[in-house]
Amino acid sequence: MFFLTDGARADEFVAWEESNSTTPATCAACPAATQACIGIGRINLMILVTLGAAVVSSILVRYKTTRRLRPLFLLLSAGIYGFYLGGCPCPLLGFQQCMLSFASGGFMAPVVLWFLAVIALAWLLGPTWCGWVCHLGALQELLFRFNLKPTTYSKRTIQVLLWVRRVAVLAFALSLVFTGFAWWENVDPFQTIFNLKTASVAAIIAALTLATISLFVYRPFCRTLCPIGMVSGLMGRLPWAMGPVKQAECRECPQCRASCRMGAIGQSGAVNRELCIACGDCLDDCPFNGIAWKRQKMNKKR
Repeated sequence: MFFLTDGARADEFVAWEESNSTTPATCAACPAATQACIGIGRINLMILVTLGAAVVSSILVRYKTTRRLRPLFLLLSAGIYGFYLGGCPCPLLGFQQCMLSFASGGFMAPVVLWFLAVIALAWLLGPTWCGWVCHLGALQELLFRFNLKPTTYSKRTIQVLLWVRRVAVLAFALSLVFTGFAWWENVDPFQTIFNLKTASVAAIIAALTLATISLFVYRPFCRTLCPIGMVSGLMGRLPWAMGPVKQAECRECPQCRASCRMGAIGQSGAVNRELCIACGDCLDDCPFNGIAWKRQKMNKKR
């Protein structure tokens, strides 16, 4: 297992800004061990690999036999993008740089293009980056598997958490646009939770708190703070977005609703795409083929 050096964390944006440099770039989102990320070529390769994994998983989620590979994807993601690469690529960094680029009209760094590509793929192929590839999401889910009695959530609780995420991400965006300051940078879980060796005391406390909550709550960061999850979810609500769709065969039984740990399925069997992470559990558990993975033609009331 490799960790960042103190020097690597000194400038979080060096690797993304030195695209024209002929010297090795240090990436604070990736460990310096054996220079896993050397120069823009390696960074671009890493970005393409994560996007490729999202594309592959969008195919695998369609079939019952291949959906069984999702735990393997989660393990590999947490191990490689998380503990080996130190939480890279970082969605919070992508969101942060995206807002700063739009506000200043400046250079669109590779991490910004990666963030926008993930968002576009959420509409085109479904939110499989969140449910299959995201390293922090994977770690939260793997921790939750130790919970023998998973918590259930009321419709009201789910809606409150959804609004918490909307407000939090909006606050992140506005603070970046108007101040240019990322006040959450030192406790970014994508950085700290995979790099406890170099994190501050406050960051370690935040990371351990998130890990502890994850034992009892399914994907708490995804539910309340993740910008890529929120924006991907909004893309899923657009017409012709790919994802789970209620079919005429649905008998409005509680089976799929009970299997959805994100609480994305309502009493009528309709899917709230803003919450869906493309885990595919509803597709596996519906006994009547009442849910299919396809494009929705129009928005429906949830």
